[in-house]
Amino acid sequence: SPFEEMQRWKTHPSIKAHLEGGKRIELTKGGMLDRDFILCIDELDGVSFASAAADEEEYAVVASFCPKLPAQASKPLALKILVDCSGSMQGESIEQAQEALHELSLRLSPEDAISYSKFGSTVEHTSNQLEKCTPKYLKNVLAKAIHDTGADMGGTELQKALTSTFKLSFAQAYEEGCDLLLITDGDVWDIEEIVAQAKRSNHRIFAIGVGSAPAESLLRDLAEQTGGSCELVSPNESIADSVLRMTIRMRSARTSSLSINWPGEVVWQSSLPKQVFADETVHVFAKLKNKPESAPVMTWSVGGGNFKDSPSTIEIQTGNTIPRLAAGVRLLGTNDEMEA
Repeated sequence: SPFEEMQRWKTHPSIKAHLEGGKRIELTKGGMLDRDFILCIDELDGVSFASAAADEEEYAVVASFCPKLPAQASKPLALKILVDCSGSMQGESIEQAQEALHELSLRLSPEDAISYSKFGSTVEHTSNQLEKCTPKYLKNVLAKAIHDTGADMGGTELQKALTSTFKLSFAQAYEEGCDLLLITDGDVWDIEEIVAQAKRSNHRIFAIGVGSAPAESLLRDLAEQTGGSCELVSPNESIADSVLRMTIRMRSARTSSLSINWPGEVVWQSSLPKQVFADETVHVFAKLKNKPESAPVMTWSVGGGNFKDSPSTIEIQTGNTIPRLAAGVRLLGTNDEMEA
């Protein structure tokens, strides 16, 4: 069961208790809330839903959408790999990164093109352009580069490394642009300039934050604003699983024109991602002026076609859970102290 799977990780000593309609999870004595508690539940199908609750004179809403994208042949990758090799990656982090990249290399085909770069205080590239993934390249260049990857490059100069990697040449044949897979445990600052560089050079960033304290909000913003994706991998989780999920997203159809039609006047809405991926849930929060009478509708375009998804109904709840969740998301999304 999912709860037995949680026990297998053993990141926190915990106990389970059956309750009416569910189960209760508690930390045992000796377990401290000194960091995030991450409960991993697998093998649950995504379901679109919407719930709302009164929030003073308005209504707070949370809506989850599960977009279905049209099936298509797997696209060749145009991929730049950038790996953090600073001293803080020493130990399990760098070992798992190597393992993950080895798994990725086994899934590359001659139609794919990649580059491999690593950074710390400086940045090193295996080549100044994307290379076709021929058997010779995979064996003689990529495999050796992954094997020689270690946490031995000093500090974490991420901005300089990203700028340098954006400049690596890729063929005009990749008209949709290039993807950049970033694996790091460090902080990223001045993301507005990095996002601007990524857009100018036609790059999507797929970021994997590793370790116990990656720069979550900034990495996620960096990825989503460029049309990519972000995953955080805690200690004892598999980086390889995240890398393989990222490659599936890179190969999938690209979407555009994402929008939501809300049932009523909108006071505030959380930001939408630039890109949605097949069978992955999109959570959106909003404040509406009046009580919603129907569910919101999400629309998007892909391959010249228009698509939509909507929960069948909207549930009106009591209590302040949904308003508090919406307020939390709104706080994270503002830099305005007065608004906060």
